[in-house]
Amino acid sequence: MTTRRKSTKSAPDSGTVESAGIRGQAQGYGAEALETLVTIMNSSSSEPSRIAAAKEILERAYGKPVTPSAEEQAAPAEMTIRYVNDWRGEGEP
Repeated sequence: MTTRRKSTKSAPDSGTVESAGIRGQAQGYGAEALETLVTIMNSSSSEPSRIAAAKEILERAYGKPVTPSAEEQAAPAEMTIRYVNDWRGEGEP
C-alpha cells in the first residue's frame, strides 16, 4: 500500500516565518514602488501605462471599487414614511 505525504510547501500567505520575512523585505520597497508608479503615471509616453499606474495608485489608496451584484442592482429601493406628529390629525398613531 502506498502512503501519500503531505506537501511541505506552504501557501504564500500562510503566516509562516519564511513568508513573513519575504513580506517584510517586499514592504521595504513600498515607497520606491509607489514612486515608480507615480513616475509612470506622470511621464510615460504610453497612455495605457499611465492609466494602469493611476489605477494601481488609487486602488492602494482607496481599495478596489465594489460592483453591486445583479440582484442588488435590480432590487427596488424601499422607503417607509411615518408621520410622527401629524398636526392634521390624519397620521398613524
